[in-house]
Amino acid sequence: MPRVVRFGTVDYVILRCLLGQRDASKPWYEFFVEKLQKLFGATVCKEQPCASKVERKAARVMHVDDIRFLGEQSWICNVFLPGPEKEFRLSSSVADHAEGGSFEFLKRFHVVESNYEGLTVFSESKHVQTMWAVCKS
Repeated sequence: MPRVVRFGTVDYVILRCLLGQRDASKPWYEFFVEKLQKLFGATVCKEQPCASKVERKAARVMHVDDIRFLGEQSWICNVFLPGPEKEFRLSSSVADHAEGGSFEFLKRFHVVESNYEGLTVFSESKHVQTMWAVCKS
């Protein structure tokens, strides 16, 4: 939704969400979910709108612009990712089912074991260091 901002005597129309706008995450969420619905028939969970399923091939959890998908690896790599990559600048990581792998989500580093036998999540080290500094003082 366009927003009008006045600087001095000049009005400017902002057509996109800008960093720092307090309400930027809601229009971004609505815009992105609408794209998923149009491209892949995504269904949003009524109880937890941050979650949805996409064509019975994947599920997603979203926090602003940090999104995690779990599903058929070949579908995600060959069908899903090429769709949004046409419109958005993306970075993605895929944890291979057979070999495992790693990815970042919500400022945490996730390590997936082979065959999805385990998942280890590491907090961002600066938070641990800050806690340690507070404890020492």
